[in-house]
Amino acid sequence: MQKIRLVLFSKYQIVRAALRHMLVAASDLEIVAEVENLNQAEQAVHKLHPDVVLVETIETTNPSIPKLAEKSTRNGKVSVVVLTNQGNPRLVRAMLRAGVAGYVLKHSSEAELLLAVRSAARGRKFLDASLIDQIAFEGAAAAGPAEGKHHLSRRELQVLKGLVQGYTSPEIARELHLSSKTVQTYRSRIYEKLEVRSRSDLVRYAISSGLLSLNEALPE
Repeated sequence: MQKIRLVLFSKYQIVRAALRHMLVAASDLEIVAEVENLNQAEQAVHKLHPDVVLVETIETTNPSIPKLAEKSTRNGKVSVVVLTNQGNPRLVRAMLRAGVAGYVLKHSSEAELLLAVRSAARGRKFLDASLIDQIAFEGAAAAGPAEGKHHLSRRELQVLKGLVQGYTSPEIARELHLSSKTVQTYRSRIYEKLEVRSRSDLVRYAISSGLLSLNEALPE
């Protein structure tokens, strides 16, 4: 199995050590470099051609993050995943528009961070489930009262995101550590709650709620 090659970017040594301890336990990941500033990150991307750069930061308004995302995308289609505690929806949208492939909050589980890295390595977008909830609510409020009547659980939002991004039920099951039968149950529940009949209807819902604009890598 070919491993996902990862550059770990944080200006704090103790944070890099904690993340390294977690990430090396995953058999499909390999940390090829650890860096503490933008110049080092750009050099690592240029020389090592990793699959993903994981950026741990507090200052998500720092312009160096979108700059790194833009350069990384041009340089061998390297994906950038941001790990932060800043969950402002406007900021999240700006980061994703700038080219960031994944956005994960620090209160998330290890499984979600690994899912973000793996999704980014596949060229897909990933957004923390709690942020999907917030942004979907904003989109619903903007669209009118009728759009806000559906409430999905955190797990249903994760499954919804996978479905919209083009994952199959078995793929979603593997990524979320669920059985295929459980994912199918969530899928049926989502379709029932949203009153949709097909994936096309589901994608239209994602557009109206603001989800699809955050996942521009959707397949045709």
